[in-house]
Amino acid sequence: MKSTYFKYLFSLIAILGLFLTSCTNTTEPVSDNTEGLKKIDYAPTVDEAQIQAQSLITESFKTILEGSTVSNNSSSLGKNTSNSTYSYISGWHTWRGDLIESPFEIQDSYMAQYLAKIQFQDASQNVQVLPDGAKAMLVYLNAHAAFGFVGDDPSGDERWYDFNSVVTPLTGNPSMVSAQGTYERRWVGEYSADGENWELVEIQNKFFVNAKDVKFFYDYVADDYYLLGNITVTTNGIKILARFSNSRTALLEIYQNDVLVSTAQLELPNFYQMFNVPSLENWNFGSGFIFPTPIIF
Repeated sequence: MKSTYFKYLFSLIAILGLFLTSCTNTTEPVSDNTEGLKKIDYAPTVDEAQIQAQSLITESFKTILEGSTVSNNSSSLGKNTSNSTYSYISGWHTWRGDLIESPFEIQDSYMAQYLAKIQFQDASQNVQVLPDGAKAMLVYLNAHAAFGFVGDDPSGDERWYDFNSVVTPLTGNPSMVSAQGTYERRWVGEYSADGENWELVEIQNKFFVNAKDVKFFYDYVADDYYLLGNITVTTNGIKILARFSNSRTALLEIYQNDVLVSTAQLELPNFYQMFNVPSLENWNFGSGFIFPTPIIF
């Protein structure tokens, strides 16, 4: 039976998956053999941007929720598995290894790796090893995947997902969450804008996520959570504003060139009802992250 404290901290770690802030570790491209190629900053359609944004938000929740074992049983911090290693470095509980799911729908993708970190702080922002009595928590995830770029062939597909966040106070209801981050895709291959003239190009696309002082509430009676505040996802020419009003269902406002073009709803799952706490025998925080389905260029 989970304690009330565990459920609340479980919720806090889950909400961190939504948001992103600095302290990232930059991963260089696996191949930069693209000098002289035409570079395109891809502008997605409204539908493409909305689908990507919804996937990023939802997957972030799922991924960080898996890390909640930290708040329940500190013995899980030292777990190494076949696809991950754990260490405590410079005040961060750190896991690194291979992603479980291939982001390219090809199981032999030659690189699909992650780096995940959690840190606890006291009221004076001093690092403390365990979550008991902590006043703030920071969560970080970097996922990097690549396919192709073999030998001198510049063709390939590569993606990054970087985020971290801070939430304080841990024992409050609500707690405040602020963050920012980036999802980036880099694709190199034969491309035709008109279906006739093909050329080798490099296409890049980025999504930016921002949140500030979003309130997170845990509902002890319903074993559920709800949010109050806004999350903004932006990409080339498109902004998606997710407005949460004491709910885990957001009103999505989609703007193109600052003009409101459509609205929709995004209901975040109640992960308390969907997932069991991961087994401490094979627990590896971060390895279950799944990249959004790629846009077809």
